Amino acid sequence: MSLKEETKSQQYLKQGKLISFATDTVYALACDAHNLEAIERIYQIKSRDRSKFLGVLVSDFLALEKICYISDQERKFLKNFYNQGLTLILDKRLKFPKYVGDEKSIAVRLANTKFSQNLAKNFDGIVAMTSLNIAGEKEITSFTEAWSNFSNKIDLIIDDGVCKFQEPSTIIRFIDGKMKVLRHGALKTSSYLSQN
Repeated sequence: MSLKEETKSQQYLKQGKLISFATDTVYALACDAHNLEAIERIYQIKSRDRSKFLGVLVSDFLALEKICYISDQERKFLKNFYNQGLTLILDKRLKFPKYVGDEKSIAVRLANTKFSQNLAKNFDGIVAMTSLNIAGEKEITSFTEAWSNFSNKIDLIIDDGVCKFQEPSTIIRFIDGKMKVLRHGALKTSSYLSQN
């Protein structure tokens, strides 16, 4: 990915536009987490139920700890598996605009590429993010799919080929020290059972 594409992506988000790029799991649809108008566009494009909240892409642990409470157990787990298709649900420390997380918690993906780290860093370490697809339909895992389905709906799609895992992330939450899997996905059970 070129520096020009990185710069353009950052500029578009600052202008309240929507962009898409490849994560390790599926293509993401992202916007400035503090721009409610852009957030509303995501719901409209995806035909997404307003009861299903957006998650965030976070640049690093420093940014993460500014917005969420995280236990030693959760921190260790995230360090071990953040680059294996993991989304972790954490309790909020800060208030976000409507639809970014629920009242108390938020879904977090820790950036695991230089592009996503730099993107989030330009927005105080946080970008609102969800999968690029119509609600209820299959997630998109290649630029070809993303372009053919969404080039006329969103402002920028970064060509980063095919996603590594080609399936959604595994969503996990720790409750009273016990791990609960909310969605099975790219991070396989055999990888993390020993951590529980």
